[in-house]
Amino acid sequence: MTGCASGANTVTISVSSNGNTPTGSVVIAEFGPLPPGSGIPSFKPFSGAQIPPTNLAVEGNGGVGNILPVSHGGTGVSTSTGTGSVVLSASPTLTGTVALPIVTLSGKVTNYNGIATVSDGVPAEYAKADLTAQAAAIAATTLYAVPASGAGMYRICWVAKVTTAATTSSTLGGTNGFRLLYTDQDDSVVVTTPAWWGGNNGAAPTSASLNTTQTYIGGDLIVNAKASTNIQYQMDYTSSGATAMAFNLHMRRPAAPSVSRILKSDGEKQREETNEKTKSHRDGT
Repeated sequence: MTGCASGANTVTISVSSNGNTPTGSVVIAEFGPLPPGSGIPSFKPFSGAQIPPTNLAVEGNGGVGNILPVSHGGTGVSTSTGTGSVVLSASPTLTGTVALPIVTLSGKVTNYNGIATVSDGVPAEYAKADLTAQAAAIAATTLYAVPASGAGMYRICWVAKVTTAATTSSTLGGTNGFRLLYTDQDDSVVVTTPAWWGGNNGAAPTSASLNTTQTYIGGDLIVNAKASTNIQYQMDYTSSGATAMAFNLHMRRPAAPSVSRILKSDGEKQREETNEKTKSHRDGT
């Protein structure tokens, strides 16, 4: 169809049916003046391969410019952190209850319950050993290798129990008991903790000779270890009779408690003072 002027036009279509009912469709298209040439334009439908893909990572080709709001599936910020299917803003603030089954932190927890933390932040377990059916002394064995940036105080929690009594007699821990070996951070001296260490009565045992499955020893030891050294443990053993005594030994290497945990609280001091007064009264002193 030619000869249409610019602006509104009236198009009249006449159909001669010759007595039949016509079927079909009419398409009216408008396009600008064609460049000079002898070719006649033709049209065909687009295929999927000819439609450029939408790329949200760039502007253009269907991409998004500026900041996509959260309500439209974005983060609402210009900077972000995280990988995988969940990406948060660079410094997100989480409210309510957050379920985190597994958490990997590259830094430290610097604030807990509104209180600033120090040193390693919050306590965490960095090493453990679970030994069962032990029927001999345990030589010095590394529990934890202190990293190059990890010099400082470490706490080792340990517990041992007789699981099989000896026929005649036994001593859980033998003569030397449970001991730690470490290198002191300040003077680089290799220290072996004593078989008897100070408790609330001046001497707490690291060995016991009851020779029943009720025999139990345990405690906490705090060391000040040098960087790039090993914290080791060893356990002595004594048994007599056809059936040898067997024991278990479990250890955990959590971070050392904070100063507020090492020092006695006022309530603990008051309880100790009350116990001392009761003891003195009972002894008649």
